Amino acid sequence: MIYLQQSLGIDLRDNTLRMVHLGRTFKGIVLIDYFLKKYPLHKQKGAEEELDPLCLDLRNFIRQRGIKSDQIVIGLPKEKVILKEITMPKVEEKELRSMLRYELERHTPYPAEDVIFDYHIIRQEESTFHLLVAIVKNDEVQHLCNLIESGQKTPPVVDITSIAGMNWLIGQNSIEENSLTGLIDIGEKSIEFGILDGKQIKITRSLKRSNNNHLEDIFISETSGSLQKKDPEKDDLFSEIKEEEENPLGKDIIQELNIALHALSNEDDLDNIIVTGVDAYDSFVSEQISNQIEAKVHLPNPLKNITKENIPGKISSSLAIATGLATRGLEEQPVMINFLSEGKKIRKKRDYLAFAITFISIISILLIAWSSGLIYQKQLIISQLNDHLETLKPYVADVKEMANHIEKLEKELSGFESITETEISKMNLLKELTNILPSDTWLDRLNISNEGINIDGYSESPSNLIPLLEISPMLENVQFASSIRKLGPKKQRFKIKANIEIENYEKE
Repeated sequence: MIYLQQSLGIDLRDNTLRMVHLGRTFKGIVLIDYFLKKYPLHKQKGAEEELDPLCLDLRNFIRQRGIKSDQIVIGLPKEKVILKEITMPKVEEKELRSMLRYELERHTPYPAEDVIFDYHIIRQEESTFHLLVAIVKNDEVQHLCNLIESGQKTPPVVDITSIAGMNWLIGQNSIEENSLTGLIDIGEKSIEFGILDGKQIKITRSLKRSNNNHLEDIFISETSGSLQKKDPEKDDLFSEIKEEEENPLGKDIIQELNIALHALSNEDDLDNIIVTGVDAYDSFVSEQISNQIEAKVHLPNPLKNITKENIPGKISSSLAIATGLATRGLEEQPVMINFLSEGKKIRKKRDYLAFAITFISIISILLIAWSSGLIYQKQLIISQLNDHLETLKPYVADVKEMANHIEKLEKELSGFESITETEISKMNLLKELTNILPSDTWLDRLNISNEGINIDGYSESPSNLIPLLEISPMLENVQFASSIRKLGPKKQRFKIKANIEIENYEKE
């Protein structure tokens, strides 16, 4: 079969290699091949990855199928990425990146030189851009590049798994404009989920699975490629668990969904919940969610419309994120993030048949019409233009530097917000912090004033606190007040400050 374009989506979460190889034909997108295999934990990085079985299988798959590096889309787990919505002045898009570099240290605990970022314009207003900014540490992206080809080749797109999953869901064209939809992808070690308002991404979160919410162990049969239970004799035990009112996994998911809905300040309930991942079929989560949340729960088959093969539901569901990543390489998506692009996005969707006909027609006309004299004249003009452009480059650089300086001055001269004289209710804020902060975090100082709050304390993962606090309707401009200090293997000291959204408080 002839493919006009190909794309390989790679999902590496939970020590499991999931790959979906898609191709575009004149009839649409089709499945070429897929790969799914779990590996033992491999902690080495750098040069030691040459001996990693996962790395070897990945490279063999790419080499045997002749997949080029610019056809690869690889996903970073959401837990490794900081996502922020930032408002910036409306300028030329090529200037946004340099402006955002000045903002990075306000929104991440890491030095600016240690991170890579990309952005997507959510919406535009008369004088502002509303941006979704994604930030990740350099070594996380470099680790993925080393897996592909030891730094010799770089995939054109490094996206985020949760964003790819929601892009895939939006692309199914089954979402109503005025509906709230939840997407839950269950892995062995983590859960990624998001909420869509119509076709607009509102929240994307990740949750680590606790040891007590693994109802059964799943592994991949290397001979058949299908998912199986490690101990089939335990089937009776799973039947008994199913009859119970709750299981820990479902309870954790329901709790996180309620927190996300609370953060949206939306009084409406979810209309639909899409559940994917290997545990979607084995842990009775769908039944429990359906019983406790008044929403339709669906277990879709991501490969249904792109292949005639009868692929088992467990395998297909586990490949949902990889399918979204592969689709990202073939079509423009609602949210476009690429940590290796410096703003350069994937090729937009084209009518490849029309493009091919047009291209052949142009070539035919040129071959007939052009003479050697016209070609020489054109080359001479191009050479003159290139020389002229070279002389203008220093002036362009000076203008760009001046524009950046003016923009920086404008930001420094912006007015201060009015100070609210009425004191806020400290009990409401204390209750909000108690509901949001995880159990591994405790505070030793909390300072509340009309200007904002300052929080000092300890946590196992301080970098995860910023996204949690930002979803609160009572807080805004959440950021670290100082660098994180590591006091032990599971103890880090942090200082966080934030402004208070006065309108969302009950006044004393």
